[in-house]
Amino acid sequence: MIINSSEPAKPSFRSTAVYDGCPHVGMADDAQTRLLFPVTGAVCHLAKPADEIDTAYQQTTCLTTDHKACVVFLRQKSGPLPPEISGMEGQKARSHRLVWGSIVILLFAVVGFWIGLWWVNGGGQMTAFSQMATPAVNDVAAIVPSLIPSVRASPTATAVPPTTTVLPTDTAVPTTTPTATQTPTPMLPATFTPRALTPSPPPTAVPPAQVRVNVLRLNVRQGPGIVYDALALVDEGQEFTVIGRVPDGSWLQICCIDGLSGWVIAESVLVEGDVTAVSPITDIPPTPTTTP
Repeated sequence: MIINSSEPAKPSFRSTAVYDGCPHVGMADDAQTRLLFPVTGAVCHLAKPADEIDTAYQQTTCLTTDHKACVVFLRQKSGPLPPEISGMEGQKARSHRLVWGSIVILLFAVVGFWIGLWWVNGGGQMTAFSQMATPAVNDVAAIVPSLIPSVRASPTATAVPPTTTVLPTDTAVPTTTPTATQTPTPMLPATFTPRALTPSPPPTAVPPAQVRVNVLRLNVRQGPGIVYDALALVDEGQEFTVIGRVPDGSWLQICCIDGLSGWVIAESVLVEGDVTAVSPITDIPPTPTTTP
């Protein structure tokens, strides 16, 4: 459905579901999309600047009727999210714990290495073993002569008189004329039975990928981005066929809404099938320009 800019947009699909969550929570690039469950990357658009919300706080406050008691929702002046609500603070804390855990493991490894090195070199066991395995200098001096065989005197050389060799005279060598050899014809074995070739079955056609709307209401736009105008609003649970995608797969082209195709953000739909089998769309419509 094409929305006329001179008239208010009328959704082509209606839903009886009631959204109890905060109206200021949405995706970073689409503030109008409403979420029904906690999502990493959900942003509070009431905060200035807009910031990512911790998933645990989304579950307990943002996506319930308790959002009316949120400090950000109640305060009169806009400002940043408190640290206990911001999702970025939780990620920093987890990163700090991971770094400190790696440092502790590295320290244990270094201490264990030095203890093992001290036990080998300073514990005395390897020193005693090396003394047992190394013979004394005098023992070596006594063993070496017995291993060297005595050199015997070689007998004197005896002169050998030269011998005269009589070369035979040249003798005519008879020439032979080569005869043509026949190549034997290969014969099939007596038990050979011809077999009919079985044709291979045709390849199985892969069904097209499908998507199902996973949010309360979702905008279907004219192009892959929030800068494009909305064609329609679709409700949660509606299914469509994927006919195209952008190369990175962040936006999918679906069909059909009142006979028209449109684009939806991939974060707000559930995909059934192999989206990578869908050819990327390179002929993207130009972004709309606003006239002053």
